[in-house]
Amino acid sequence: MRQKLFFFIFLLGVIPSLFGSTVEEKLTYIPLDEKICMRKFFDFAIKLDQAAHVLYFENKPMCLTGIVVKDRHRSFRDVLCLKGWRAFRKNEHLFEHPNFILNECLSGNDEFRVLDIYIINKPALTKCLQKNICIFKECLGNRFTPEWFITQLEEEHPIVSLINNNEMLLGILLGFGKEASRAYQAAHDNDAREHVPEWSPTYYGIDSKRPKGCTIYPIAFMGNPLSCEVQNLICTYEKELEIFWEYYQIKKDSLIVFLECLCRE
Repeated sequence: MRQKLFFFIFLLGVIPSLFGSTVEEKLTYIPLDEKICMRKFFDFAIKLDQAAHVLYFENKPMCLTGIVVKDRHRSFRDVLCLKGWRAFRKNEHLFEHPNFILNECLSGNDEFRVLDIYIINKPALTKCLQKNICIFKECLGNRFTPEWFITQLEEEHPIVSLINNNEMLLGILLGFGKEASRAYQAAHDNDAREHVPEWSPTYYGIDSKRPKGCTIYPIAFMGNPLSCEVQNLICTYEKELEIFWEYYQIKKDSLIVFLECLCRE
């Protein structure tokens, strides 16, 4: 009985400090090996898979990062990233993130499997769904509402199932715009055998620029370089990367950067 009382008193002291503390203070409750693996995963998501734009701004609703969980050529980085993701999920209760949803889905076959992880900015997603509600209703039915969609994501329904694996809707949610997303789906419809649609003078891979010395890969997607929508998106994403890169150089730690952005209100 006395032990239970001491444990209860301990919780009363610890729990308020957890919710009122900084990211650095909360990280002291996590073992070093788990923090190392979490840093590896966050670094991968930020530098290679566009998480910076989703975490720090509200123009790109979500990004997709993937971890190979089964493959005969699976790399050691994949192993560390998977451990990092699992470590974060284990300690996620320490880092409240009311403005973000983390949605995961395992895909593949007996020989090759990937864990797809979608990092979703709720305010940006709400704005995107409201702006494109006619397209979503056209594809998913008139009963579709942004509120229903977000609730389903929060209940951990796989996002690809919610959009019926629609490539155009996925492109819109990834922040590539309506025109580029429609064109991508049309190219796939014309030749489903091709994983990457054939390039043409008005439809090819578009890379945004990055600041000098920046180690974060810029956003790239297929689209029409003459499109005003595409040009505006590229301009926006280039400015975002400049701003984020300045912030990142101050922190110099993907673990802190990711969690601070994730936990902001």
